[in-house]
Amino acid sequence: MFKGAHHSSRDSAGRNTEASKKKTLACEFGIVLFAFALVISLALATVYSWPRANTLIYFLTLRPALLWFGPILPLFLIAGCLIRRRWAFLGLTLWIVGVGVCEEVAPLLRLRDAERDRAFDAARATKNPAGSLPADEDRPVGLRVITWNIATSPSTIHGALEQLALLDPDVVFLQECSWGDLLPKALEQVPHFASYSRLQRLDNAVLTRFPVVAVSAPDLPERHGHVCSLQVSPGRTLVCVNVHFPLPGVVTELWPTGGLERLSGNVSRTQAWIRTLGETARKHLEGGPVIVAGDINLPGNYIGLKNGLRGFDDAFLRGGRGWGKTLPSQSPVSRIDLIYVPAETTTMNCRALDTVFSDHRPVVADLLLRW
Repeated sequence: MFKGAHHSSRDSAGRNTEASKKKTLACEFGIVLFAFALVISLALATVYSWPRANTLIYFLTLRPALLWFGPILPLFLIAGCLIRRRWAFLGLTLWIVGVGVCEEVAPLLRLRDAERDRAFDAARATKNPAGSLPADEDRPVGLRVITWNIATSPSTIHGALEQLALLDPDVVFLQECSWGDLLPKALEQVPHFASYSRLQRLDNAVLTRFPVVAVSAPDLPERHGHVCSLQVSPGRTLVCVNVHFPLPGVVTELWPTGGLERLSGNVSRTQAWIRTLGETARKHLEGGPVIVAGDINLPGNYIGLKNGLRGFDDAFLRGGRGWGKTLPSQSPVSRIDLIYVPAETTTMNCRALDTVFSDHRPVVADLLLRW
């Protein structure tokens, strides 16, 4: 009897030892997995904030950070459960911090501020029916600015303009609106825009309630942008730079024959355009506020864009709220339609709106401009 009990005790001890080994192995594997997820998170955080936008950074940051961080979350959670369950909460926290560094989460946390809305409405109320402001006003001027790639087509143009009219904008930056004379004819059917000026250059157009006093072109390919000056009031000129950079197909092709070389050339060309855009905008700043807006086809957190447009702020990051992504319009994952304003401008509100009239969402910014 004692001999049987001895064998049973030894078998139990053996099973406990084997279970303990498995638990130790699982814990060690969990530690390795957790460290791997942490290293990848740190690497991504570094890439998204690296001061020099090289080819690799261009390729990575052209995609939403959530695309890269998505597979990391299960790694953190699995590793945490293998080590100790409370480590899963640590992993989740580190993941949220990593996404916060690389993605634009601050606007998601902002709530609507009724006081700011009232302040903007009060600033806008200074404009007279003709759209101009008294010359003796010293206070900031409230303007509502919209940028929208409307992807003009006969079936959607009227609905798009009606949606714009409901927003009562002061300046509208339009892209992909060159379908013959479709835009001017459609504007005639929307009474709200009867008194607006229209400046159209190939695919791009600016609609404004202010008189257009000058037009020029930056040193960019003809379809990629144009500059116009608006007479907001006597002595107050607003410069608008309407931009539409192309989205080269090579950005999604890294490894085909010649893909990396082509991608590197594309990066150099895009960065040259950004430098030219920044130089053009800063040159006009000497005479008053400048707004740069359009379908830039680069995400707002792309470091090359931030460096090229130094002296300007991304209106959505400064005062936006909500998701903010603009493409594709039904389930947007990329924010490539952007509005940049001088650093001294106050962004009271900025948001991307739902729409069924284009594959891009319109971006609306309520601004307080100073001269």
